[in-house]
Amino acid sequence: MQNTTQASTEVSETLRTIQESMIQQSASVVESSATLQQFLSNIAELRKLIDTQSAAVTESTASIRQMLETINRVEHSLSQGN
Repeated sequence: MQNTTQASTEVSETLRTIQESMIQQSASVVESSATLQQFLSNIAELRKLIDTQSAAVTESTASIRQMLETINRVEHSLSQGN
């Protein structure tokens, strides 16, 4: 009978240890999930910033092209004597 009681106690202790471990792992998964969610949110924000910067570069490039075209027309006019 004592062997059965001892075995039962050992099983209970083992199950308690497993349960505590699972609780800790669960908490770790929740924390990791929150960290990952924040990371993904940061990536989305960076994408927005990159899109904004890309649009600004495209606009600047178009403006520079227009200036160069104007300079070329002026140079052409000056070379023609107009």
